[in-house]
Amino acid sequence: MTKQEVIQIIEKYQDRNGSAREDAMLESWLVSYLKRERVTDYPKDFDYRQAKSLSKILEGSQVLRPQQNSVTKLWVKVTLVAASLILITSIGLRIWVAGQRDSQLVLINGHDITAGKNGATLTLADGKVIKLSDAKKGIKIDLTSLRYDDNTAIEGLRDKSPKKSFGSEVNAPLQSSSIIAATARGQTYTLILPDGTKVWLNAASSLKIPVSFEKSKWREVFLIGEAYFQVQHNSSQPFIVKTENQLVQDIGTEFNINAYADEEIVKTTLVVGSAMVRSGKPPHELKSANINEIDEKAVILKPKQQSILNNNLLTVKNVEPSEAIAWKDGYFKFKDITIEQIMQQISRWYNVEVVYVGKHKNTLFSGRISRSKDISKVLEIIASAQLLHFEIEGRRIKVMQ
Repeated sequence: MTKQEVIQIIEKYQDRNGSAREDAMLESWLVSYLKRERVTDYPKDFDYRQAKSLSKILEGSQVLRPQQNSVTKLWVKVTLVAASLILITSIGLRIWVAGQRDSQLVLINGHDITAGKNGATLTLADGKVIKLSDAKKGIKIDLTSLRYDDNTAIEGLRDKSPKKSFGSEVNAPLQSSSIIAATARGQTYTLILPDGTKVWLNAASSLKIPVSFEKSKWREVFLIGEAYFQVQHNSSQPFIVKTENQLVQDIGTEFNINAYADEEIVKTTLVVGSAMVRSGKPPHELKSANINEIDEKAVILKPKQQSILNNNLLTVKNVEPSEAIAWKDGYFKFKDITIEQIMQQISRWYNVEVVYVGKHKNTLFSGRISRSKDISKVLEIIASAQLLHFEIEGRRIKVMQ
């Protein structure tokens, strides 16, 4: 487009009179300009109001920034580049990114993969498995009731009356000493525990929970996978999260634990309060509730710190917590990580298998992408930032240089 055409569309944009097509053209022009000129800001030869509108578009768009120190920046905030051209071919749907010669994404037979959603199962102590509704966001757990977080009853749990589901007018005690709440790949769910602690479970994760903490010295849960904890602090009854190789004890705390079995390291990120992290396989021995009584296997985390457990060795570093908890807020957010690390997150959320073809450059990525997008749009954003190509066939993703 010429500068005059751009100005005309900007004026419509300012007056909210532009069509969706014109808004897309304007965004596409800005993205193409940034890529072509290898700059990180809008052109300066516009007046104040025009420049302000371009800044607003730049802030709200997915725009590729030039490489800095071998790190590809994916500044992704709201939308996919609106001007991507869609072309139906004999082998399926190809999405071409503006300004690129070669196709970067191929959908075999034209089938896309939608984002993950709410969903989980409950396993009772007797082995009974209950599928939770994907129309609900979470559940409340305690000794006398087990309901969805909107106080509706859970189908599949029944009291002695065959006509009433558990949580209805007759609140019979739950006949189970503990339950396991689990999400599959492509699922997430929230839990409100008997003490009021709130837990967000990420995909492919499970949490073993007692139905009551009343008679316990500690409030203990056992995690596999990833979860965010918003703990109701009680100094006389510490809250303990156990994983395969570590223990976390809260001190008025909000924290995230990433402890997937298929990853070599365990990351614990503190957001609010304080927490003790101790390494070692279960059973973890706690001799005292006094947080000061720690040994060489334990560290105390402060806000904006992350412990990393690798080969039974704990280290601590300062971090931006929003990167670790972005999944809870509906985003992938990463900083200086490899394509393999990105695809590991994507494979869990979209429940796909990832296959790598050929060698890949040791490029690091940084950026934020919504987890609500179909997988094709997520992969296109990644592909546009580096010379990567993706092929989607069924639930298999091929990654090619």
